[in-house]
Amino acid sequence: MGGVKLVATTQSFFCTRVQWALKLKGVEYEFIEEDLRNKSPILLKYNPVHKKVPVLVHHDTPIVESLVILEYIDETWKENPLLPQDPFDRAAARFWAKFADEKVVFGVWTACTAEGEGKEKAIEAALESLAHLERQIEGKKFFGGEQIGYLDLVLGWIPHWLNTMEEVGGMKLLEAERIEWALKHKGITYEYIEEDLRNKSTLLLKSNPVQKKIPVLLHGDKPVAESLVILEYIDETWREKPLLPDDPFEKEMVRFWTKYVDEKRFTEIPMIKESIPMKEDLLNYSRAQQNVK
Repeated sequence: MGGVKLVATTQSFFCTRVQWALKLKGVEYEFIEEDLRNKSPILLKYNPVHKKVPVLVHHDTPIVESLVILEYIDETWKENPLLPQDPFDRAAARFWAKFADEKVVFGVWTACTAEGEGKEKAIEAALESLAHLERQIEGKKFFGGEQIGYLDLVLGWIPHWLNTMEEVGGMKLLEAERIEWALKHKGITYEYIEEDLRNKSTLLLKSNPVQKKIPVLLHGDKPVAESLVILEYIDETWREKPLLPDDPFEKEMVRFWTKYVDEKRFTEIPMIKESIPMKEDLLNYSRAQQNVK
């Protein structure tokens, strides 16, 4: 289909979703790293209006805006379709993608940076938005059904970024939610202990002395840390209503993709965990994100 180039930055999930789509489609491409503080002639040439990344260049023709690029990729390379075939399902996927980019991203960012009484309200609003997305995946392996699709790529940033924003913003939004959902799904009664990430408790430091992070599941006197590890522990300890599929191949596929989102992307893309350790720096990063879409 001709040469493919991606003008992007490794510091944006808007760009990462395009990389994921190209990899799923098996499309070879040239990655051109863009310095958003010193925009290159190639970016200004291919996106003179918005001057933002990502920009997909195919046959020297630029396509901009990450959601538009995902649909272009899907329509150009037919293997491993991203959007569902049914028109209503396609419309629903587009709706939730727009909801995520306009409502969830803004809501989580507001919760991260808010102070005082406004922070609690912002966290509630962010959790409400995330709950809407959670309902879209209930009873399914992926948002796309049996296979990863368009909406999975759009929302793939959530497990990675929220963990960092929770640390920076002194809040929790997702990691513990995974565990709570699994416990409720299994019908397990549990005690919920609220943790202040800005003033970590003795119990947390005792239960997870290495990483000093939540969530931690205490079963008897045994602590289990890391959300994906906890989910498998829950599934193996309480056999009712299994979380993982029985088929070994399908089980490994689920593990592969969850690890890819939560871990591999972190090693490939040194995002704000390394480059933005403090809230002031995170605010500077937010300004840079104005150059990304």
